[in-house]
Amino acid sequence: MPLTNSCKSRIILGVKLAAGHKVIMHKKDSDHIQQEIDKYKVVDTSSKLPSNGSLGFNIAVELISFGIIGILVGVILDHLFGTKAVFLVISVILSLIASLKLIYIKYIRKS
Repeated sequence: MPLTNSCKSRIILGVKLAAGHKVIMHKKDSDHIQQEIDKYKVVDTSSKLPSNGSLGFNIAVELISFGIIGILVGVILDHLFGTKAVFLVISVILSLIASLKLIYIKYIRKS
């Protein structure tokens, strides 16, 4: 595939820069290169909060899932050690505290 003049000039520019040569660029060339760079920039979408309906659903799912995990861990530990609901209460409290902390960090602190 033959190289265009634009590609050839970019390769020559890169070679000159790598060799330590000083290269003088015109303002329009600099703007064109900046536009090319901006095309390929990655936009960080992870910091955006979900919409109101989705936000409530996400919080509910996290509370319920942490609660279920706490109940399962508590029941298993109570069965293993032969106790009555001691580990169940402790694990449910700890799991709900963990879920509230996660919700605070994930949704409230970001806004």
